Amino acid sequence: KIEVNGKDVPVTDTNKGSFTFTDVKDNSTIKVTYKGTSVPELEKSFDKKEYKLGDTVKNTIVVKNDGVKDSVMKNIVVKDNNQSGLTIDTNTIKVAYNKIAGKESEPIVKVVNAETGEFTVTIPEFNGTENAVITFDAKFTKNVEKINNKAELINEDGTTIKTTETSSVPKYTVTTEVVNGKISTPTEVTRGGETTVTYTPNDGYEIDKIEVNGNEVPITNENKDKTVITNITDNTTIKVTYKGTPMPKITKSFDKSEYHTGDVVKATIKVIDEGKATAVSKNLKVTDLNAKGFKIKTDTIKAVVTDSTERETSDKPVVNVVNPETGEFNVTLASLDTTQEFTITFDMEITGEVGDIANTAKLTTEEYPDGKETTTNSKLLFNVITKIIGGTITPSVSNIPFGGDFNVEYTPEKGYYL
Repeated sequence: KIEVNGKDVPVTDTNKGSFTFTDVKDNSTIKVTYKGTSVPELEKSFDKKEYKLGDTVKNTIVVKNDGVKDSVMKNIVVKDNNQSGLTIDTNTIKVAYNKIAGKESEPIVKVVNAETGEFTVTIPEFNGTENAVITFDAKFTKNVEKINNKAELINEDGTTIKTTETSSVPKYTVTTEVVNGKISTPTEVTRGGETTVTYTPNDGYEIDKIEVNGNEVPITNENKDKTVITNITDNTTIKVTYKGTPMPKITKSFDKSEYHTGDVVKATIKVIDEGKATAVSKNLKVTDLNAKGFKIKTDTIKAVVTDSTERETSDKPVVNVVNPETGEFNVTLASLDTTQEFTITFDMEITGEVGDIANTAKLTTEEYPDGKETTTNSKLLFNVITKIIGGTITPSVSNIPFGGDFNVEYTPEKGYYL
């Protein structure tokens, strides 16, 4: 202020640096008083640069008066509220006031609205060199592109003196899960980032499905071993499921190892899947037909499949006789798992053209289109029946192999001749 002869003179642009006395006719006095200039500062910070949904964000607001010691600001207000995904816990607000010696006034905390997180901290007199540190907790409760929070410093007349803003980046967890295999460990990625998840099956297993956030993703050559997740903007879960690799096996057997012409052979074909649990062979087809030495009785063909203990329903086999004359037939089955047994039985009549009876059945599946074969063998034997009158002869036999030799000896009784 400026005082002339004990009276205040309004401070203007023309007298801020000089004052002119005019028409002086008496002793005069001028007194100029300077007050300290306040320099308000406001800073805000978070305790970390990255946060996950649900994390607690430690907020710090520092307000300073960087003016000279005798400068003073009256009734300044620091204001903050919920913003950009953060929910302030107004019960955690604390103020550490570093004031000049001898001062009794303290900052006043007021929760304006706990639901919106709005609060104010009023400092009645804020002298130069003083500072106040305001701390509080907030929860990162809503997924946003960027975590921002702005605090204001408001003057006694309601005008905004300063604003301060701090920000942080959301961070997300990529959770991984695998069934019957190995997968890379879960990781954390900042918003907009990417990560590569790799996975491999256990022995005897193959890829079944890939799910990202519960949605199945088509399997391609590019993602059968790894998945690149890009532009991550939320917590993400990837689950890879491996199924047992189908390993179908076909075997065939006869009810005996040796036969005679005209005998009926009981033939059995069995198909199982020797893969790991969850393996399922699909679109199975077993074929067979006559060969030299036997003829299949197509009206005796039967096929059964045991019930699955892994699946709620089991498919039924279908018998198709292609040509009764050639004995050609096939039996189809939509699917077979490792808990089931697929059995085909039929009769064969031995016709005697060859000595070694060999019968081959073939199995094809969706996974093995070139097929797998099984062959079983049996021997054809002949009877040599011996009879004699008036003498002795080598007994009859029934085990002469096809093309084999057998010596028959005979002698007359005394008094008889041939």
